Amino acid sequence: GQVTILFPRGSQVADWQQSLELLSQKRIWIRDLITEVRDPETARQTYAELQEPGTSLITVAFRWN
Repeated sequence: GQVTILFPRGSQVADWQQSLELLSQKRIWIRDLITEVRDPETARQTYAELQEPGTSLITVAFRWN
């Protein structure tokens, strides 16, 4: 499968490198980092939820197929 990873604007190149290194070493798993998988039609609602203080969502993946 294919994964697209988006890093926050404030992140540093070293953060990206370390993240990718951990993934390649299988020390972290993408599936463990995703709170929910949702359909793209819910994107507006999902982004609003992610901005709410105290939300239980940490990371959301969109099901594109």
